[in-house]
Amino acid sequence: ISDNRVTANAGVGISVGNAEPEILNNQIENNAKGISVCGCFVLPASPSIQGNHISFNTSFGIDLFNSFSAVKANDLWGNQVGLNAGDLGQPFVSGNRISASSAEGVIISGGVRLSHNILSDNTGADINVVSGGGGNISFNVYDDIAGTGAAVGLYNVNTAGGPAPAQDQAPTSSSNNGT
Repeated sequence: ISDNRVTANAGVGISVGNAEPEILNNQIENNAKGISVCGCFVLPASPSIQGNHISFNTSFGIDLFNSFSAVKANDLWGNQVGLNAGDLGQPFVSGNRISASSAEGVIISGGVRLSHNILSDNTGADINVVSGGGGNISFNVYDDIAGTGAAVGLYNVNTAGGPAPAQDQAPTSSSNNGT
């Protein structure tokens, strides 16, 4: 699915279930959800989502459930939530710009590998790791992280270039930001 303009759908702009399509270089805007990936039943969905401009969707820019998707080099701007990494699966999310979400930039309630992304100017937390969520959050630029999940990571920085805040957890003797 490439080089399309997907706009003004009351539901989902692009919906993927139990498949592995390439979703490349699309403009996806003003839908309820921009892209929804659902690996239903026992079959995960593993699309490649790359180079898309995803904006002004009233729910999620990208919503992943039971997904091993590769989400790379997308521009998510002005959605309610930029990306939701839901239960099950472990998507790889890298090289994306996620900004100006009216709620959180990224919600993590499953596992995720979040690397080399820029998250900024989101109304809620740039990253929210909810209870039960986890994964690896490394080499990103963000200003705030919230939640009670169990994500770990190294070498994250804030938009001013200093160490990014660590996730709120019980105090330890070392930082998880590699500083």
